[in-house]
Amino acid sequence: MALPKLEVPTFETQLPSSKKVVKYRPFLVKEHKILLMLAEGSASDITKVVVDLVNACTFGKIKADELAFFDLVHLFVLLRKASIGEMLQLNVNCECGNQIEYTANLNDVKVDLNPKHEARIRLNRQIAIDMRYPVLAESIEAYSQAGQEVDLAIACIKGIHEGNEYHDVRENSADELRAFIEDMNSAQFEKIRDFFITMPKISLPVNTQCPKCNKVHDLAIEGLDHFFV
Repeated sequence: MALPKLEVPTFETQLPSSKKVVKYRPFLVKEHKILLMLAEGSASDITKVVVDLVNACTFGKIKADELAFFDLVHLFVLLRKASIGEMLQLNVNCECGNQIEYTANLNDVKVDLNPKHEARIRLNRQIAIDMRYPVLAESIEAYSQAGQEVDLAIACIKGIHEGNEYHDVRENSADELRAFIEDMNSAQFEKIRDFFITMPKISLPVNTQCPKCNKVHDLAIEGLDHFFV
């Protein structure tokens, strides 16, 4: 006699970048086991497992590898909360050498929106560029290696406005885009840096005090790795 099929609950959320409604389910035990192995995984391992997991848990209706990084983190936190629970055990390292055990509540996770953030960057009166948000693979590569700012900028430029003319950069080579960026002055490139610095972030506030030295820790946890367990 066949064993009964367990029903899996479904939930809905809106992606922070587009407000698109996405349905999702908790990840399963077999998927969670794979996730726990990522603590020592390489960047490519993390990217593949997270993308495959999010694709599976959203019923194949989205392409996780094309999501803005903060959209993916938002979805992943919700999957973790629905699958394992709202409480997250963290360790906070204090300067005195003490390790503080802290229990965070995933209901406190928030989307940080900077009112000064703009996806269209005006370089001068004639030229402006449209930017897109980096995806998971680009974010991991950029933040795991030094000197990746120009490469990240090249990857995330969607188009260039020149007066009434629009350049779709898919028609240009990486070398042409690199030359375009390297011809910018420092103030112009700083505007591109500001785009990445001010783009939306998913963060979890952590407020605790060290019982050994009484130092107060007021932190914001970002990224994916803290939510794997």
